[in-house]
Amino acid sequence: MTIEQTSPWISLDTIAQYLPKNPVIIEAGAHNGKGTLRLKLQWPESTIYAFEPIPFLYEQLTQRTKKKFGIFCHQSALSHVEETTKMYVSSGKTDACSSLLPPHSSLTEGRPNITFNENITVHTTTLDIWAKKHVINHVDFLWLDLQGAELQALQGATQLLTTVNVIHTEINETERYVGGVLYNELKSFLKSHGFYPRIKALHKYMWGNALFVRS
Repeated sequence: MTIEQTSPWISLDTIAQYLPKNPVIIEAGAHNGKGTLRLKLQWPESTIYAFEPIPFLYEQLTQRTKKKFGIFCHQSALSHVEETTKMYVSSGKTDACSSLLPPHSSLTEGRPNITFNENITVHTTTLDIWAKKHVINHVDFLWLDLQGAELQALQGATQLLTTVNVIHTEINETERYVGGVLYNELKSFLKSHGFYPRIKALHKYMWGNALFVRS
């Protein structure tokens, strides 16, 4: 059974019931590190691998977390291939909407106070390649905030996914980024790998977050 919420946020206390006290966490789309610190506060004994490709945000992330034991930062985007590619950087009201995918008109027209005036070149890797390189044998929890590119990151993690038990991911019911995955497609992919939705939390029936737990 999936619990549906009208608030797009899922509390960390709710997620904690599915995890050990010392989880290994991958945070994809770590932004400026504020969310990383919230994860660390919830799970003080955790090991967190935080990924953020945008240079000025990565600098904030590393500065904010440098005194915290067990947080390791990586300046890379996650995708289904390892390559150098374009990233669309958001600005204006928020710098938290950047994506590997171009913004759809439904996003830019619906939120004109968010602009995408800059593109930068970033490195992408896959979680399977990264895990093999860093000898990471298991991950308990994936936190994905990738602005429509969540499926690409999961497609690059099919080996690592066999060790994961919980996934918190941003979801979209409408195409806010060109080619971005919609909720039903994402749900179908995760079900094929043994994950089932426990909570679906939407804002104005358009976007939000979902919690998937291995059956």
